[in-house]
Amino acid sequence: FGPPPAGPVIFVAGGIGQTPFLALGRWWLGKMSYGLQSKGLDPPCPGSAVGLSSSSSATLLYGVRTAALLAGVNDFRQVGIDVEIATDDGSAGHRGFVTELLARRLKQGERPARIVGCGPSSMLAALARLVEPFDIPCEVSLENHMACGFGACFSCVVPIRQPAGTIDLRRVCVEGPVFAASAVEWPASASPH
Repeated sequence: FGPPPAGPVIFVAGGIGQTPFLALGRWWLGKMSYGLQSKGLDPPCPGSAVGLSSSSSATLLYGVRTAALLAGVNDFRQVGIDVEIATDDGSAGHRGFVTELLARRLKQGERPARIVGCGPSSMLAALARLVEPFDIPCEVSLENHMACGFGACFSCVVPIRQPAGTIDLRRVCVEGPVFAASAVEWPASASPH
């Protein structure tokens, strides 16, 4: 992911897609000490200065099929990341897709400095389409099948739109996994999520 934004950030996660956001949120908020909060300690860490300013905030919009699949919610809250939940079956939080939570915020005028997504490709495609008209920087972390994991086999390529408008295939394993959501050439057949 890119450097910390100079303002609020929204993490949009589906399924196990919340996993990278705890460490990223800690870094961007300047709270990189692990395990010390339970002892009432949160010393400044050497990298704190690269985190977000104290006026910035982070929010996790987290979607899963059912409440039983929620993981790590309290870990996010303990470091000051607000959490809003969506479940497909309505067993916790909003009933529906996690992208609906973001759509509501954007329609209400919220404009974060950056939006970051990780989760199923259909969710990421929906996220990219949702954010596009608002001109908010959005990054997505992709997961493709990777046969070799070091770029030789090209089994994990994804079409990426270049600044000149051409499409180039990029390897998720070595040139990603993070790409600008607006650069990914999302399949037209991706579900509306």
